[in-house]
Amino acid sequence: MDRLGGGMGELWLRCLDAAVTAPARQRRPGARPLRELLRARRSFDRVAAAVNVVDRLLPGTASALARRLADSAPLALAATAIEAVDFGSGGTVFRLETPAGPHALKVFRRSLGRPLAEQRAVAAYYADRYRTVSGWYQGVPGLVAPSAFLILPGPIQGHPVAAVVQPFLEGRKRCFFADLDAARALELFSEDPSLAKQFQGFAAATLELWKKAERCLDLVGHENLMLLEARGRQRLAIVDCGLFELPVIRQQAPARYKALGERIGRLEALLARLAPGA
Repeated sequence: MDRLGGGMGELWLRCLDAAVTAPARQRRPGARPLRELLRARRSFDRVAAAVNVVDRLLPGTASALARRLADSAPLALAATAIEAVDFGSGGTVFRLETPAGPHALKVFRRSLGRPLAEQRAVAAYYADRYRTVSGWYQGVPGLVAPSAFLILPGPIQGHPVAAVVQPFLEGRKRCFFADLDAARALELFSEDPSLAKQFQGFAAATLELWKKAERCLDLVGHENLMLLEARGRQRLAIVDCGLFELPVIRQQAPARYKALGERIGRLEALLARLAPGA
């Protein structure tokens, strides 16, 4: 049940959610709040930019507001602290401190302020993609982050949301495609045979899908294939199971299809370089 009353309640929750993301936006390279405020097309971006403009005048405003808005108390989870740490086009990511260690809670923005039936549909949509992607890469241990999808009282004023809970991945996070060139990737593979083996499993499965299936992992989004460095070791990780219906994007989003094809080409070239005798 939508306790806020229809569309205005949804809009209000989206504005609060945007305000919560303001500190995370500040941490991104090249953040320029005033320019973002003037150029933003979405109210979600305008609200966050406005908070950060105020923060430039009154330092600490954004963090204080985010702490006030996000609360671990309503969650039906054993969480002792919460902090918004990242955001994307589809949701906001919180770090939860729990007795079992830190976890990530990603709230799906499409579910904010919506009726329960729609929230269940949102959770089912993402859970289906998780099962699909996990099946594709079941032969590559540790690649796809374990995920539990649920409806729960959200961290913003306790209003119900659709969300996913995952282990929180500690360490340095990089986008395999945007932050590494081929030479650096090959250098890392030569230094770490376990990373090279994991990449080979991922690349082989992905190329097989590209050639024979009508669906493929979304490799275009930033950090959709993540390179994680923690405790002196590196590994690949998938935390967002976005996927493309290839006939659809080929027809409706040719630029995105081209970008995907280019990244598939990079995988193919790197895999060939790792082949015995290459």
